[in-house]
Amino acid sequence: MGPPGNANNLGPCFSLVMEILAMLENQLQVSADGVKELAVRPAVLASDLGNGSSGLWTSLDRSNPEHQGIMVRCLGTADKRSDDVLNTILTIKHVLAHNVDLVDSSTGEVTPSVRIVLVTMEGETIGTVSKGIFSSLQSITSIVGLPPYESGLRVRIKPVATRNGYRTLVLEFLGIGAPAKEAKTKEPK
Repeated sequence: MGPPGNANNLGPCFSLVMEILAMLENQLQVSADGVKELAVRPAVLASDLGNGSSGLWTSLDRSNPEHQGIMVRCLGTADKRSDDVLNTILTIKHVLAHNVDLVDSSTGEVTPSVRIVLVTMEGETIGTVSKGIFSSLQSITSIVGLPPYESGLRVRIKPVATRNGYRTLVLEFLGIGAPAKEAKTKEPK
């Protein structure tokens, strides 16, 4: 037998290890010589929203020509940015998420992120790369299910301070469907 760690001497055990490592979503770069390096997977990917496997997830129907037009707008420039609609009640029908690389203008460092585009009942698109909005959306969908929301998902984008003193945006869940009508009070006779 050769030196320990030689892949040729491991036989069926090496095959099993290779299969297990393949299931780690390419987090490790593995060759016959062993593990070469850890490939760090970004904390979030667009596919994490719907458990898909591509860099794009959407509730829009890819075979519907009307939805295809909306998807093209979502992937390009959204109608509005999240900062344009802060503290505004939005009624969301669809969501599109896709992976993007953000480049720090001063260092040139590239950071993988997810861009979320919310599509309102009226077809207006609102784009953001806020991790807070992504996290909020994951929480909301874990409770109410994935879009499309035929009667609308009512949310508000609001800024919150983090523990480190930074600002992030979150989605405040306001309900499903049209806003509840205010109860009428009876006037005294």
